[in-house]
Amino acid sequence: MSGFLPEGLANWALGGGGQGDNNDDQQAASSENNETQAAPISEQDMRAKRMARLAALEKKSSDSGENNGSNDMEVDSNDAAEPMQVDPDEGKKQPAAAATKVVTAKEQAPAPVDTPKPKNLPDSIMVEEPAQKKPKSPSDPLAKLRRKKILLIRRVLQVTFGNEPSDRTPACVHLELDDDEVYNTNKSPNGVNIGHITDLLVSRLSLHPSSRSLETMPPQKPGMIAYLAGCHKRAGEEWKDLKQKKNGDGSEDELCGLLEEIRKQVVSYAASSLQLPDLFELGNDSCLQLAKC
Repeated sequence: MSGFLPEGLANWALGGGGQGDNNDDQQAASSENNETQAAPISEQDMRAKRMARLAALEKKSSDSGENNGSNDMEVDSNDAAEPMQVDPDEGKKQPAAAATKVVTAKEQAPAPVDTPKPKNLPDSIMVEEPAQKKPKSPSDPLAKLRRKKILLIRRVLQVTFGNEPSDRTPACVHLELDDDEVYNTNKSPNGVNIGHITDLLVSRLSLHPSSRSLETMPPQKPGMIAYLAGCHKRAGEEWKDLKQKKNGDGSEDELCGLLEEIRKQVVSYAASSLQLPDLFELGNDSCLQLAKC
C-alpha cells in the first residue's frame, strides 16, 4: 500500500471538507437557539393564522362541492340523453288492469239489503194510488130539516121513535107509536111538526112505571113531574141558543116554534096531573112529586 491518498479524498481534505461539515452543524444549532430565543407569538397573530387556516379549509370544501355538483349534472345529462324504453306490450295490458279494478270495485260494493215483505201478499203487488174522493151530492134541504127536528126532540123530550136501529139511543126512551106519521117521510115530508108534540108527550107519559122502556143509560129522573120540569128547562135553553145564532140556515124559526109548543104542552100536562092524579100512572103521587122537586 503506498503512502499517497486517493485524489478525491485529498481534495476533500485540502478543500476544508471537514471544516465545512462542522460549520453546517454549528449553523443548524445556532438557528435552533435563535428560534427558541425568539419572542413568543402574540394572540392577534395566532388568531390571524387560525382564520387563514379556516378560510383555506372552507375554500377547499367549496371547491370539492362544486366538483360533485358538476359530476351530478353530468350524470343527469347522461340519463336525460338516454331514450325512454317503451314496453310494446304495455298498451295491451292496460285493459286487463282496468277490468281488474272494476271487478275489485264490485266486490267491495255493499250487498243490497232485502226489505221484509208483508205476509199474505203476492210478490207482484202494485201500489195503488189513493182513491179520489167522490164529490158529495147536494144534501136534500128537507132531509136536513127532518134530521134537525129529530135531534131536537131527543135533547128536549129524551125520546126516540122509528123502526130503524139507528133511530134508537141508550140515553132516550124509545116510543112505539100507533101511527107512523111522525117519522114517515111520505106522510110528513117536513118531519115533526107542532101537531106531533101532543102524541109524543102522551106516549111518554102513558108508560107504566115498571116498563123496561124507561131503563136508560144514564137513567132519567123518576116520576112525571120531574120529567116535565126537565123538559121545560131544556126547551128554554135550546130556544135561547137558537135565538143567539147569527148565521143560520133559515130553519131556526120553525125549530123555535116546536120549542114553544113543547113548553106549553109540558105546563098543561103538569097542571092536569096535579088536578087529576089518576090521569097517568106515572102521576099517581104527583102532589108528592111536586113537593120533592
